[in-house]
Amino acid sequence: MPEAYSFRILREDLSKRRLQGRAMHVMLSLFMLFYGLQFVLKGDITWWQLLAVVPPAILIPLLVIFRRRLFDEPENNRLFRILEAGFLLMGSMHFLQRDLVGVSVLYFLVCVFAVLLLWLESRLFGRQVVRIAAEGIQADGPLRIVNIPWASVERVTLKNHYLTLHLKQGPAKQWRVDDRFLAGNEDAFLQFCEACR
Repeated sequence: MPEAYSFRILREDLSKRRLQGRAMHVMLSLFMLFYGLQFVLKGDITWWQLLAVVPPAILIPLLVIFRRRLFDEPENNRLFRILEAGFLLMGSMHFLQRDLVGVSVLYFLVCVFAVLLLWLESRLFGRQVVRIAAEGIQADGPLRIVNIPWASVERVTLKNHYLTLHLKQGPAKQWRVDDRFLAGNEDAFLQFCEACR
């Protein structure tokens, strides 16, 4: 009998969250485009500044619209989010040098927002699991890892790809999980849970 079980959590709202993430890419690229246009309008631009700022600001919305699947990969999404945060920080410093303090603060706050999105999306779009061991149960959540001791669990059920922990106090915890690896050994898993309780 295994010493622990690990189930991958299947998030049902993942497509909705990815759509929201792509919308945030478009919003942040508009800030980047406004920052790039400052160089063009002031006329004090070098060719490398123009190539560094304006094409990424135009490319990101085009990729979001025409290559949506590209952002479904957590690594690609993370890369573009880091790129956006870097450009927004550069924009904040640029406007601070021009004595536009209000715009500089706005760009800095949007940069902080982009970094928070980066952290949150890495949690949401990354691999999340429920680990069941003799020591207790750990479940990855969007913001933190939830630890549940066996003393607070009344019973465990696994049915129709849903893992449910019925707790003695409070509401039950339930996750939609990938349980294909059990393949008919559900009884052994439930016996393991009973032994741990």
